[in-house]
Amino acid sequence: MTKIAPLQRRVLAHLKDAGPASAQELAFELGSSREGVRTAIADLHAKGLVFIKDWPYQGQQRTRLWAVRGSNNQADAPRPPPMTAPEYQRRWRDKFSAVRNVKRIQQPNIFRGLMT
Repeated sequence: MTKIAPLQRRVLAHLKDAGPASAQELAFELGSSREGVRTAIADLHAKGLVFIKDWPYQGQQRTRLWAVRGSNNQADAPRPPPMTAPEYQRRWRDKFSAVRNVKRIQQPNIFRGLMT
């Protein structure tokens, strides 16, 4: 029988109750450090108790979405290929397009009309 640490038990219980979550979400929900949660997840993954369900984007980076391994012994989701240069450029343009489209607000000139 494998020994499971208290933080690992809390991670497993949260994943069973709330469903798949990233390490950052688990750290926030459990009130623990991100490094502690990552270590606990790595140990649980090595023991075969959790698996990678998906690789969603979180901001500009991909993250692992962890879930409890069921009775049908799910395999880890395949790691997606890295972004190509055109994909990276498109994401950058999408991110900063709103900033480029904002027009500067004209400040009223308090001296206008005083010097005629």
